[in-house]
Amino acid sequence: MKKFRTLALTLLIGGSLLFALLQPKTYTFQTTDYFSTAVILQVKTRSQKEAQKLWEGCLQILQEVSETADLREEDSEISRFNALSHGEELVISETFASLWQQAEACYELTGGAYDPTVYPLVKLWGFAPAAAGEEREYTIPEEETIKAYRQLLGCEEIVLGSDGSSYTLYKGIPDQEIEGKRCSAMIDLGGIAKGYVCDRVRDHLQAEGVKEASFRCGSSSLFVLGESELALSKPRPGANEDISFGTLRIKDQAAADSSDAYRCFEQDGIRYCHILDPETGYPINVRSDGLLSAVVLSSSAAEADALSTAFCIRGADALQEAWAKDYVLVDRELHVSSDLADLSITDEAYRR
Repeated sequence: MKKFRTLALTLLIGGSLLFALLQPKTYTFQTTDYFSTAVILQVKTRSQKEAQKLWEGCLQILQEVSETADLREEDSEISRFNALSHGEELVISETFASLWQQAEACYELTGGAYDPTVYPLVKLWGFAPAAAGEEREYTIPEEETIKAYRQLLGCEEIVLGSDGSSYTLYKGIPDQEIEGKRCSAMIDLGGIAKGYVCDRVRDHLQAEGVKEASFRCGSSSLFVLGESELALSKPRPGANEDISFGTLRIKDQAAADSSDAYRCFEQDGIRYCHILDPETGYPINVRSDGLLSAVVLSSSAAEADALSTAFCIRGADALQEAWAKDYVLVDRELHVSSDLADLSITDEAYRR
């Protein structure tokens, strides 16, 4: 009997140790091979092998969307579309069609504040996407030049077609003769592409049964499965040296951040940033009263991307719009507006 009890105890201990070995662990993966930015996955799974397989699925999604929407890639679908002249069309992939449909929906939702056809102006100002390490050349265009380039905007004139088995994208915006050269309309899906990647990765992970994960594509787009705490970046220095002005707890949500602190330059005391107001052709806070930063939570990271941009352009007036979602907004006086109870302000210079 004594021998039997010893054997049973050994089996019980062995079983406990085996059970501990199978407990989920958090694995982290990172790459900078796409969109010239850092992409980070943290996922809780039972083994390194399982986590690696999930990461490989993420990389496939990144590759697919990069081939579609990365303006830095000369042979991407969006670069080939932008090379077309007025009246021409391009046969496109289902991924490009899906991205464009989301862009159109966000354009309509925000009354044109988010406009994917603003890219000619983005290039004019020198804010077009650059490769890692590439030197930027910013410029402040003449008023008449800005007016001329605004004629190349018009989301309604970019028409998605389908025969049930394939898709086409038609460029209906007329070309313009500007300062002696012929210019064509161009689109930029960078405002939602990284969010679109996040949404696709979330669907991929959930299909594989993942319950806890976070995925960040660049500095502005992410989603969380489970619960996590986000640090909110300061658009301006505050009362302490922390890089964040507050924290926000989120659960099973996507988040996006837009700010005039990114991709910007200053001249004569004026800050010019990459977020352009389609109505004026100027960066936010130059010819209109926008915000310093906007964080938006949503079930869709692509939608959150577009809405955070629209908030920055429309300013506090956007709070009256039907599309207003869960948000954290910072104005020029560092006043913070938010409808979120789980927001904690950690810098006294920022006030609710």
